[in-house]
Amino acid sequence: FIVHLVAPSRHIQTNHFGNLLGLCGWHFALVQHGQSQFMTTEHASPVDDPEHLTELILNLPEEIDEAGNPYRALPIRFQNVYGRWASEPSTINAEIRYSLPHWEYLCTLVKDD
Repeated sequence: FIVHLVAPSRHIQTNHFGNLLGLCGWHFALVQHGQSQFMTTEHASPVDDPEHLTELILNLPEEIDEAGNPYRALPIRFQNVYGRWASEPSTINAEIRYSLPHWEYLCTLVKDD
């Protein structure tokens, strides 16, 4: 499934690859239908305004995955994920990982917005 990072009506380049995020069906459902918010890099607090989110995106630290590939990770928290199943956790901390070219393109989009 594909999700736009910047709403299509907000930017002329919204269908370019840097603004599209491919997700499996479960993560797509979390993003599309669940409650979520971007978090600071330590998952310590929610990002509360667009300027803070832009600053967070532009300053994501470079990390290396298990295969040795560099990436940048944007933390996200999903709330009330399992509202109907009381035995499951109510929040999930996750991250959206960007390859360096995709992160650079995302930075261009948020700077131009």
